[in-house]
Amino acid sequence: MLFLISCQIAEAQDTISASLVTPFCYRFGIEKDKFVGDGADKLLASIRKSQFVLLGETHNDAKIAEFTDLLLDTLSEMNFRHFLTEHGRYGLQLLLEEIKKDPTVSKGLCRINTKEYSRLNKFPFPFLSGIEDASFMSTAIDKGYQLFGIDQEFYYSYPFLFETLYEKSNKTEWVKNSYQQAIYFILSQYKLESANKDYSVCKSLLESEVIKQFFSNVNSGFASNELINDIILSWEIYEANRVNRRESFLKRGDLMKNRFLDYYINETTKDSVLAKYVIKLGAQHTMRGVTPLGIEDVGELVHQLAIEHHKTDLNIYFLFRYYLDEEEELGFFDNSEGNSKWLTERKPLMLQGLPDEWVLIDLQALGEMIDATNIFVYEPIAEIIKRHDYVIMPPASDNVSENRKKE
Repeated sequence: MLFLISCQIAEAQDTISASLVTPFCYRFGIEKDKFVGDGADKLLASIRKSQFVLLGETHNDAKIAEFTDLLLDTLSEMNFRHFLTEHGRYGLQLLLEEIKKDPTVSKGLCRINTKEYSRLNKFPFPFLSGIEDASFMSTAIDKGYQLFGIDQEFYYSYPFLFETLYEKSNKTEWVKNSYQQAIYFILSQYKLESANKDYSVCKSLLESEVIKQFFSNVNSGFASNELINDIILSWEIYEANRVNRRESFLKRGDLMKNRFLDYYINETTKDSVLAKYVIKLGAQHTMRGVTPLGIEDVGELVHQLAIEHHKTDLNIYFLFRYYLDEEEELGFFDNSEGNSKWLTERKPLMLQGLPDEWVLIDLQALGEMIDATNIFVYEPIAEIIKRHDYVIMPPASDNVSENRKKE
């Protein structure tokens, strides 16, 4: 292998080629609810040594949901007990409470998604819109994971949250009227936004006297004040994104890190044995170091915690080559070769993807080869190698299948 790489390097010009990456790739598959193949062996061996497993995902993808489902099942046997996701802390908690009213997680999510979609034309919770998403959430619950959301409350979850606040309150006629006015106002703001994409829904909600009145009328034993504060903070972050994108990302990054750290410290004090975590977030949040948005996010915090406790964090980045769509029998990202700067800069990694098998790329070993041979690589590849341990490339995939009843 070393001789082959040396020969290829001699032929290379000014950048790494796909053929130089191939020796660092390992294939695997999913058969009978098991990971199988060299790539699976390598992945699971690394997981066994790790305290934290971070999944830097592309959202709403069916194959990543399938991978997460089996991973949660597999890791439960390795004493992983915590599953942290990109949801609001109260939103996720209240959603899980509501789901318990149904015989299955999938049916519960279907009921909630259908109800909220009918009045919003949007799904109320991010990354739980699909049948495949319901499957991995069901596995997480069945296997006894503690689920916790570390993000802001989602943009389209507010009608659900307001309804929950009302249901948990002493439902006097005054509170009922206040709730109905608040819901009507929220829905009216979404409609104004649909007619004018520049309309500031969150600014309007922050300034609304109707909303303030409802908040002041809520009177439940539930931690309503904390949820209200979280909702207001979420509106402030969304509004900041409209006027100052960097400020928004800084606020959101700080929120997610603080939520994770609070949860982590609380759980660590309960047990002398350091808990094991699966953390599933968008790839911008899981990477080590400073993100392209210029902040240190959850991935860097987790990395520093692992170092502090002499543990290991395993950082996985998902990358796609093939995608199923309506316009092509098999959607090739590399059809746009020569037209896409993004693709050109990532091409040596992208071309490792296969239509019918999973591929794992060992970034640490690849990085060591690049350093030893002083090959030039585009900055995006250098950053991927620097900030992650493995790239995982799913086979040809598609969006998740919507989990709602359609009219």
